[in-house]
Amino acid sequence: MFPPTTEGGRREGKDPMAAMLRDCWVELAAYIRNRLDPHEHHETEMFMQEAAVDFVNAWYGKGPPRTRNDAIARLKASAKKDLLNHWAKQERRRTSPYAIDDQVLLNHAHPDSEDEVLALLGRIDCQRLGLNELLPRLLTERQREIVAAVAVDEVAKKDVADQLGVSLRSVQKHYANALERLRTHLESEPAQGTSRENPA
Repeated sequence: MFPPTTEGGRREGKDPMAAMLRDCWVELAAYIRNRLDPHEHHETEMFMQEAAVDFVNAWYGKGPPRTRNDAIARLKASAKKDLLNHWAKQERRRTSPYAIDDQVLLNHAHPDSEDEVLALLGRIDCQRLGLNELLPRLLTERQREIVAAVAVDEVAKKDVADQLGVSLRSVQKHYANALERLRTHLESEPAQGTSRENPA
């Protein structure tokens, strides 16, 4: 997997668009892979190439992004759009932009996770209410988006802030509030705060 470039840029090594794509490529791959089911991981490259094509078109249509974070934000937005279309073709029940982030959290929630948010989500017993239905009640859309970026994609909070166009303080506040909401839920629902894993 490697981003496209022009013949002249490949020959001279001075193509700024290709250089920016190259700089974003690993983060984009992780973003897409985390949002595909395990049996779909072989499709990661296809989604990356589609996002790259959109990026090239936007480069010539709207102009180049100002920073790397602007570039990765464009690529992720394009990839999310393609992933939603992919879900729609599969006739999944939820196909909103935030459902993509919710699925990432569901796939990575585990009581033994090193990330506290993912560990708390993993401790929620889903027998009475599915976590996919509970998530929107527990966390706001913005909180879920930020938690997915920080906890699963492992993007620095400062970079998340830049990519979302908000302040670092806002990202930190949303993340802290998500932690607090999950802790409060588990404390108030002790019967549910055991584990997502089936008993032996």
